[in-house]
Amino acid sequence: MSTKTINNVEQKKLTVTVSAEKSKISHLELIFEKMFDKFDELNANINNRMDKLEKRMTVVEEYIKSADERIESLDEKFDLLDENVINIDTVINDKFGEITKSFLNIESKINSGGKTNENSPMQNLKELKTESITTIEKKDILKALSYRDYRSIITLFRLYYKNKTEGESVYPIKIKSVRSFEFYDMKKWNPDLYGHHSMNVICMNFQDLFIKYNNLDSNDISHEDLFLNQMYILKLSDEKYKKEIFKHIIEEVRINS
Repeated sequence: MSTKTINNVEQKKLTVTVSAEKSKISHLELIFEKMFDKFDELNANINNRMDKLEKRMTVVEEYIKSADERIESLDEKFDLLDENVINIDTVINDKFGEITKSFLNIESKINSGGKTNENSPMQNLKELKTESITTIEKKDILKALSYRDYRSIITLFRLYYKNKTEGESVYPIKIKSVRSFEFYDMKKWNPDLYGHHSMNVICMNFQDLFIKYNNLDSNDISHEDLFLNQMYILKLSDEKYKKEIFKHIIEEVRINS
């Protein structure tokens, strides 16, 4: 076989091989093209689902926001209702106190002969009134303040108001019913519907004590305690918190009755 013939055969073989490789490459390109199309389709589906999910999340967030606004509105209405109830209670309490006072005056004029009754002066019982307390030691006040909860008030309540004389009332508060109480002042027992008067006097008196001694004049209080104490002192002005404290005060009175 001549050299020219051999070259022609080799050229044909090479052409066939190149053609086969091109065919394979084309086939692979077609496969990759279909794969990319599939990826694009999947990506579009994912984006579509993400858009739907984001829309649903937006709806949920708007619903939660609306619910929060409604709850806040209800809280404001309940707070207003509590204030109105307190105002009504105060008016009723004051009127009831005036009526009771008038009745007692009439009764005292009718009764004679040195007889004593429930409203007779009690020598050792402290009167429950707004005052500047000076008989509790500083260390006891700071110890009570360090609790920063209802125990702060109960500790001072026991120290200052508890009467240890046998046969007399232990505290200047009487429990008449679930919502009706009496407080001792002006040498007699006075009506206190819902205990608002007693609650406010006790919290105010001890709040003033805490304010007086919560300072950095000595080494008794750190800067951190000063801040935490002040937060608690401010809390004693909150009506709802005072009601919680008064529950513990009434429990202390009940136990010692």
